[in-house]
Amino acid sequence: MVIDRETFKSITIKAGRTHKWAVDFMGEPPPTVKWVWRDDIPLTNSERIKIENVDYHTDFTILNTVRKDTGKYTLTIENVNGKDTETVELTVLSKPGAPQGPLDVSDVTAEKAKVSWKKARR
Repeated sequence: MVIDRETFKSITIKAGRTHKWAVDFMGEPPPTVKWVWRDDIPLTNSERIKIENVDYHTDFTILNTVRKDTGKYTLTIENVNGKDTETVELTVLSKPGAPQGPLDVSDVTAEKAKVSWKKARR
């Protein structure tokens, strides 16, 4: 039971892009395939996620990525002879939202100041 880790790597992309992991694996009999996100959230086909499994290969595609897609994606293959698991990270970069006031200025010195604000609501 072995996942081919050559094409299964962590990646950073810009929001709005599509990313596809195409992963080969070995095992007899052909193993079952399971994809999960973050804290064991099962992933299935949806409007933006496409998973295609054939014997010894899986394609995982995420379309029109947004910042909240950032996280760890785990592939598990398993059959009666054992299992293999690998986790990679997807980081989606986008412009931050506008800060929500009030601004808080602290730790003021002659050379610097610390500025903080509330996170933008999305």
